[in-house]
Amino acid sequence: MDIALFDECQSQIGAEEYKTIVEERNYRIQNGEFFLSVAPSIAIVSLICAICVVILIGIAMMKQNVSKRKFIVILSRTSMDIISSLIIAGIGILANLEAAYFSVTALCLFVCTFGFIHTTLCDAFIILIRQLSHERTTLYKTFLSVKRVALIVFLFWLFSIFYLAMYTPLLFVLFKPYDGCSFYSCQKPLLLIGLIIMGFLLASTVCYYLFVLRCLFISMIKERVNNETQISRQRLKRFLAFGLHISLYAVISVLILVLMILVLQTGFEIDTILRQIDQCRIFEYLEAVNNVQSLCSGVVLLWLVKMTFDSILLFIIEYRRLLPWMKNFGTRRSDDDESESTFSSVQRSESLKWTKNIEEVHCSVTEMEQAISAWGSPKSEHSNIYQNQ
Repeated sequence: MDIALFDECQSQIGAEEYKTIVEERNYRIQNGEFFLSVAPSIAIVSLICAICVVILIGIAMMKQNVSKRKFIVILSRTSMDIISSLIIAGIGILANLEAAYFSVTALCLFVCTFGFIHTTLCDAFIILIRQLSHERTTLYKTFLSVKRVALIVFLFWLFSIFYLAMYTPLLFVLFKPYDGCSFYSCQKPLLLIGLIIMGFLLASTVCYYLFVLRCLFISMIKERVNNETQISRQRLKRFLAFGLHISLYAVISVLILVLMILVLQTGFEIDTILRQIDQCRIFEYLEAVNNVQSLCSGVVLLWLVKMTFDSILLFIIEYRRLLPWMKNFGTRRSDDDESESTFSSVQRSESLKWTKNIEEVHCSVTEMEQAISAWGSPKSEHSNIYQNQ
């Protein structure tokens, strides 16, 4: 409860009103107790999943079973999940019930700034890598070197930290609402800017994914009509699998965006109550504060669910690459972005017909070697790419 409001209205509180205020305060305590018990548990599960995935990615990259370009970005995103899980679990375990409101709102601010921005940039960059590797092979190989990708990811971290630092004034509001950051001059603009940025990045990432998906589908149709080697079909399947991450990201982000809009609306109510302090609307004030705590708890829990399922989905989709001892049962090590080059994909598909028509296989492989593919190269060049990586 705001100290000024309590001091002003302490002598005007009746017995019935005091009873309702106590009940509302107890609800707030129960809400905080629920969050502080559930959030660390989910965070620990998310932490374990993310650590296992990071270890598997490291092993696969050392054995060159995966594309270094793409998985550097995935490794960065998963590392961010580890940091977020550690922070949420640590605060949830160490915080007491009296500090529950501050802990929940601080974690919500962390999720909506650092977590959301970094995840969005990584997902959009992965889409860009796949698009360039399919449509602009020369630009992909010259511009997106492994070192340059690592540098871009490092810039993602710096920008995410800077974006989080921009919203630190909102933390001081939790202690003194009108000292240095009033609602209309500071809190409201920051929240509105954050909501606009979240909505814009969310819509841009989803639309970009759909655009690249459409390009792959059109490319697959053209290859089928022209009776060419159907390389885009395999890429389309893998891109659809990556769409599970984008779908999870979009659903969770939309829900978080809705909850944050409700937080902003509740902020208007709290500011109105504190400006009309002489009316002593203590119960309405406590109810609004409890709503903020519940909404922020929902944001943090949704993000924990997203991080947990991100690691699970990544393992399900890429388990044959992430488990080197299973590579004999699945895909081979990747070229620049996907697991199969033009030569390897055609060679495996045509080898199944070897016993039926040896001439057909020979002609198909010859045609394949003359084709120029965005995701592959002739066999000799293909092996040189591995050595260079």
